[in-house]
Amino acid sequence: MSLYSTSQEKDSIKEVQASYDSLKEWKYDPKGYFLIRINKETQEIEVGHCRRNNEVEITIKGKHPEEIYNTIVREDKLNLISLKEHAAYLGMELEKAYVALLLGLTYIQDEDLTFPGIKKNYTLTSEDKQVLELIKLEKKNLTEVERESKIPKNKLKMIYIKLHQLELIKLEKKWDTTLNDEIWTAETQ
Repeated sequence: MSLYSTSQEKDSIKEVQASYDSLKEWKYDPKGYFLIRINKETQEIEVGHCRRNNEVEITIKGKHPEEIYNTIVREDKLNLISLKEHAAYLGMELEKAYVALLLGLTYIQDEDLTFPGIKKNYTLTSEDKQVLELIKLEKKNLTEVERESKIPKNKLKMIYIKLHQLELIKLEKKWDTTLNDEIWTAETQ
């Protein structure tokens, strides 16, 4: 199926290749952020709005993404969102949560849905391979791998998640109250 009805029409339409660099382009919404989860018991999507430290100030629950995001974006009511990028992100995450709920899948915010029996066909980048090699060499802690690889922590976390989803590593996250930070460790499977 083509978007264009004629070759002349195709020549007159500007094409833009989509791109996004989360490290450079991501913006924090001054109104706060959302924590999203599904409740399989009630068959609802639950959204908590936080202004800081994962302290939920308001919860919005619903059965369908559209009713939830429309409730959230009505500025005259709740006033919880100020950036269009944040609204788009919210819509994407709510739809993922809804699909997970419908199909009985596990939903984890900011991670791809995993469908049993279906493996993604990813090509590992040189950075992915470097990180995997360091983990194989017993560099299990994210901080050690960051130091060795010189890959920024946010990008490194994305690589860890990708390798975990590909079932190349086992990923474990723990909160360290002493450091007031999350500790990521990994080992090959």
